Parts: sequence; C-alpha cells; structure tokens
Amino acid sequence: MANVFTKIQRKVNQGDFYILPHCYDALDDDSFLQQDAIGAVLNPDNYFEFTEDDTHVRYCFEGFASDDRMIGVIVFIDQGIVIFKTAYEM
Repeated sequence: MANVFTKIQRKVNQGDFYILPHCYDALDDDSFLQQDAIGAVLNPDNYFEFTEDDTHVRYCFEGFASDDRMIGVIVFIDQGIVIFKTAYEM
C-alpha cells in the first residue's frame, strides 16, 4: 500500500489539486512559479509530516525550483483533493 506522500504525488500528477490564493501570493513574493511548487511535490529532495491540528495534517515537500533555489511547499488533503497551502524559499 502506498504511503501518504505517494498518494499526494499521484493526485498532483493527475491534476487533482487546488492552489490556494495565499500560496499564489507566497510564490509571487519569492519569485517562484506554480510549476516550481508542483515540481517540489512531484520530485522532492525531502518530505515530512509537518504538523497536526484539529482540522488536518499538513505535509512539507522540499525541492529545487527551476532556478535551482530550494523551495518548501506545504500541502494538506481535503475531501480527497491535495490543497497547496503555501510555499517559501528555504
């Protein structure tokens, strides 16, 4: 059985994801592209469970952007859809 990280990657690869407006703002603030965030999830250098609270577990994927800077991407799953919460330069 695939672990949660593989399930997230499969959903993103199939286009079953949504990027929150806050994540778009964060990407823009650091001059990253949407593809940089997606690429970090699909081809991470590192990934881990980020935190747990009353509503959902969040996962962090760390990888390289198209300009070779490190990007961190926080996602969670809501009703079977991968939600990109935020991204940041590492």
